[in-house]
Amino acid sequence: MKEAFTKIIPHLSAELSNIGSAILINGEKIPLSKEYFKLLTANCELHTKILFVDGGSGLILKSASSCLQFIRLYAVLYEKNKRTKQVFEEYLVAIVNKADVLEASVFDAKGNFKTKKVFGAFDPELTINERLEPERVCSLMLKLLELNFAFRTAKELNPNTLIRDGDLVPTCFLHEHELKNLRSLFCIVLGLSKTSRLCTNTGVSVVTALQRVAPDGCWLYKTNTQTNFIKLHPKSKYVFRCDSYVDPEAAVSSLIPNSSDPVFLGYPYGLLDADKFAQVTKSELSQLRVQFALHSKELFSETDLNAHDILDVL
Repeated sequence: MKEAFTKIIPHLSAELSNIGSAILINGEKIPLSKEYFKLLTANCELHTKILFVDGGSGLILKSASSCLQFIRLYAVLYEKNKRTKQVFEEYLVAIVNKADVLEASVFDAKGNFKTKKVFGAFDPELTINERLEPERVCSLMLKLLELNFAFRTAKELNPNTLIRDGDLVPTCFLHEHELKNLRSLFCIVLGLSKTSRLCTNTGVSVVTALQRVAPDGCWLYKTNTQTNFIKLHPKSKYVFRCDSYVDPEAAVSSLIPNSSDPVFLGYPYGLLDADKFAQVTKSELSQLRVQFALHSKELFSETDLNAHDILDVL
C-alpha cells in the first residue's frame, strides 16, 4: 500500500489546491474573501449567562419495522464561566411502521406517554424512492426533542445566549415549529457544529478553504446569511460552523474565554460539559438492552437480530 499512497497523496493534494472563490450556502454564492473576516477579542462583560444544550441517544431495539430509542437531554448554565445550573431529561421513543406512516410515541423515563408524532412513509422531503426507515425517524425525533428542550429550558433560566450543539436548520416539517419558538426567545441563539459538509465552488471543504486564507487570532467569518464560521482560540486548528438568527459577533466574543480547554482547544467547554453528560455510553446502552430483553421475555429477539452486530463481535 505504501507505493499506492505515494501516488495517491500527490493526486489528492493537487485536486484540493484550488480552494475556489465562493462558499456555497443554500444555493447562494458567498465570496471567499479576506474582507469577510472579523477579528474578535474576548468579551467577559456581555452575555455573561450562557446556556449550553446537547442531546444523546442510543437504540435499544432496531429492526425494519420498529425501533426503541433512549434519549438523554442535558442543559448547563454558565455564569461568568462558572457552572451554576444543570438540567436533565430522559425519554424513550418507540417508532412503529404502519401502512402509510411511521408513528413515533414518546414516553418519559417512568413510561408515561407524553406525545406522538407521525411521519409519512414516503415523504419526499425525508426519503427518495424508498420507504422511510424507523432508524431515520429516530434521528429526527432526537433533534425535535432537543430543540423543544432548549426552548423550554431557556425560558426558565433566562440566559443571555443559548448555544445548541448542532445547526439551526430544519430537517423535517416538525422542526420548523420548534425553531420558530427559539427565534422568539429574548436571547441570542447559536447553533455550533463541529463538522460541516458545506463546500466552495470548486468542491473544497469550507473549513479547509477558510483555514488557508484566515488571519491569525480569533475570528468570525460573516457571510450575511444565517450560517457563519468561527475560530475561538488563536492556537486552535479548528473552525466551526455557527448558525445564528442575528449578528452573532457579541455572543461569539463572549465564548472566547470559555474556549481554552486544552482537551479541545478552541471549543467551548460548556459544550464539552454538555456532550459528556448527554452522552449515552455503550455500557449504559448494553444494560438497557438487557433490561428490555428480560422484561419482554425476548419477544423481540428475532426482530432485533442484525447481521452487522454479529460481524462486529467476530
